[in-house]
Amino acid sequence: MKSSLHRFALLLAALSPLSAHADSALPPEAAVRQALLELPSVRAGQGEIARGEAWQRQLEAGPHEWAVTLEGQQRRSRDAMSGPDRHTQDWAVGVERAWRLPGKAALDTRLGQEQRAIAEAAAEERLHNGARLLLETWFAWLRAQQRLTQIEAARTTLAKETRAIQRRRELGDASELETLQIEAALAQMEAEQQTREAELHATREQLQQRFPGLPLPTQLTLSPPQAIEGNLEQWEQELLTHEPGLRLARLESSRSQLQAQRTDRERLADPTVGVRLTREKDGEERLLGLSLTIPIGGSARQAEADRRRAEASIASEQEAQALRETRASA
Repeated sequence: MKSSLHRFALLLAALSPLSAHADSALPPEAAVRQALLELPSVRAGQGEIARGEAWQRQLEAGPHEWAVTLEGQQRRSRDAMSGPDRHTQDWAVGVERAWRLPGKAALDTRLGQEQRAIAEAAAEERLHNGARLLLETWFAWLRAQQRLTQIEAARTTLAKETRAIQRRRELGDASELETLQIEAALAQMEAEQQTREAELHATREQLQQRFPGLPLPTQLTLSPPQAIEGNLEQWEQELLTHEPGLRLARLESSRSQLQAQRTDRERLADPTVGVRLTREKDGEERLLGLSLTIPIGGSARQAEADRRRAEASIASEQEAQALRETRASA
């Protein structure tokens, strides 16, 4: 588990760090990292890595284990020349184990490595999705706040104009129609302000529910956005190289291809070798035997191989779809 936590910490450090001179509209880097670590979906990434490591050890160890067989029996023999029946105690003990055929262990080792890499990529994808969710929720709150600020400024201006029109109406310098129109516009603006206040409350509540430890500043100063360095082709290549979802799809496709090869090898079953020691006739006879059992593969193994090849084909198409989606996102 310590190893898995260490790898998870490395994945967290792999996030693009926020600059110390970042726009004040962004939350502090330390608060972001803490908020992400507290997400249940991100914490599940630790389990993803631990599961991948355990799966790797399981594949490397192989599916076969030693088995012990014990057998006891009572023998009753009758000899017409020797008189009464003879009773003897017989027993047998044996050990046996199936052995992977050459080539299978190497494939299992590669599958274990692929499985661990998939687990790490899945944890990275969880972290990436958590960061994206935080970004989307944070800027939804910022947009709601800016909309409300704009509406409040417009309402303040309109309220001043309304008072001016009403004063002119009292002096006989404005018509009743002008007064009604400006008052209707003010009422509409006040209704819009209430809507924006409700929107801001909803987005703030959503942000606090999803990331309860994330501090919300009371005042924000939005600076003009700065142009990013590099051209479109460079950033597209950067996304294609480091996009966690695409990397995960590629690893799963590779794993499926390996799994299809491994299942195809399983059409020739592993032999079981055993040693058996037998004691009969109260020790008068002792037998030491060697057994070899070779299962005969049937239609079930062939169907399993066909299923794995179909899954490999599906994973390959999913990888191609993930590549298209990443290019479109870029």
